[in-house]
Amino acid sequence: MQLLLYLEARMSKVAPNMCEIIGPKCTSLMVSAAGGITELSKIPACNILVIGSEKRALNGLSASNAGIHRGFLNDLEMVKQAPLAFQTQLLRILSTKCALAARVDAFKTSPAGSYGIKLREEIQERFNKIQDPGQARLTKVLPKPD
Repeated sequence: MQLLLYLEARMSKVAPNMCEIIGPKCTSLMVSAAGGITELSKIPACNILVIGSEKRALNGLSASNAGIHRGFLNDLEMVKQAPLAFQTQLLRILSTKCALAARVDAFKTSPAGSYGIKLREEIQERFNKIQDPGQARLTKVLPKPD
C-alpha cells in the first residue's frame, strides 16, 4: 500500500501525460500492474482496457451487470458519471488514448504533459459528440416508376 502511495506521488514525473488523462491514482495502478511505463507502452489498447479486472465465476448467472471487461479505468469519476449506455464507448476511447499517452511517456517526447492535455480535450470532445442525438433521417421520395 505504501508503495502505491509513493508511486502515486511520483507519477507526475514518470507519466505526466497519462496523469493528465486519468489522474495519478489510476495511472499508478496501471503502471504497477503492467510492470513499468515501458511495458505499459507495449500493451495494445484493447488489453489496457482490462488491466485490473477480476475474473469472476458466473456459474449460471447473467453476465450483463457483472462488468467483466472493466479494469482500473472503470473506477474513474468520468466513467461513473457517464450514462450507462455510453460507458463502454467511453472506456474504449479512454483505453486508446491511454495507450498513446503511455507511448509518449515511455519515450519522453512530451515531459510537461501537454500532449496529455490535448488528448483529454479530444476525449471530452468525442464523448460529447457521441452523446448528442443525431439528426432525424429524412424520408426520400422514390422516383416515379417507368
